[in-house]
Amino acid sequence: MNAAKLSDILNLQIHSYWLTSPHALRKVFLTQVISRGPDSLTRWKITEGSYTLSKVGEWVWEPSPSNRTEDYIKENYYDRIEDALTVWNQHKGEFIKDSQSP
Repeated sequence: MNAAKLSDILNLQIHSYWLTSPHALRKVFLTQVISRGPDSLTRWKITEGSYTLSKVGEWVWEPSPSNRTEDYIKENYYDRIEDALTVWNQHKGEFIKDSQSP
């Protein structure tokens, strides 16, 4: 196996970002999601563990990929990174309770 060169690393595309949170122990990510199929759309989602931040600012349990409906995707995936960041900035202090489960 060849070792990665610095030039190779600098050319990598970033598909996930760790978002700054007022709660230092929370791990919230902004992740690029590329759909498979003929449309190959690129969308974004904000996640904390098994939850996604919906477009209305609610933390929603994320089903497994084969169980994600079109309605779920429309409500929880963002077409533009700017839209995802706007919702995050409005709701970044609001988190699900650790005891909450689907």
